[in-house]
Amino acid sequence: MNLIEYLNANSEGIGADIHAKSGDSIFSMSVDMDGDPNALIIRVPHDHFDILPGHVKMSQAEGKLGPERNREWRLARVLKAIDKPYDFILVDCAPGTGAVSDNALLACQRVLAPAEMHEAFMPAIGGVIMQLRSLGRVCEATVDMIGFVPVAYRGTPDEAAYLDALKAERPAWVAPSLRYRKAIMNASRAAGHSVFSYVPTRRHRKEPLRRCQEEYRELAAFVVQRIGEEGS
Repeated sequence: MNLIEYLNANSEGIGADIHAKSGDSIFSMSVDMDGDPNALIIRVPHDHFDILPGHVKMSQAEGKLGPERNREWRLARVLKAIDKPYDFILVDCAPGTGAVSDNALLACQRVLAPAEMHEAFMPAIGGVIMQLRSLGRVCEATVDMIGFVPVAYRGTPDEAAYLDALKAERPAWVAPSLRYRKAIMNASRAAGHSVFSYVPTRRHRKEPLRRCQEEYRELAAFVVQRIGEEGS
């Protein structure tokens, strides 16, 4: 059973009604440390996971958390209050090195980072590693790197060269690539489904959908394997 916790994304694209509940939110729980996250969890109608939706106010969280004590551990406290025993909790947040991403990293203690294989993204890869080391020193916590996911990968000579360089530097960290399948992602989102529950109405989308699903299965297997290696 999976719980996906969105810090900055909405869940309308998978058929969940994020407007069904009001009052407390992930924002108020993280900033004010008040509220029950169990009351916000939504069952996704077409798939086998739940979601704790984000909130539009999360864009203000950086400023609100800045002066607070123990600000880096707010999300961890929220997730610990969840009663249901989930196999995995996935936390999605925007890239950055501020309080929100620190909260996500410390709450999970593992990170899987997307990265495009071109020159502009190479410094960002080094930045993630530096952030993990900094958190380890300042917060006395261990945050492990599961890996980097090459996204929007088309296999051009330049992209392949950057991917080969990353594999040479950190071979265990390179996850299976996700190719750019914008048409499938947009079609499934518009239908209110994930790519696994989406059933295309047009024949030409069936094969791209199958390939897309296979890529995500390979990525999931990579994550499970890496977590198993950490425990061994």
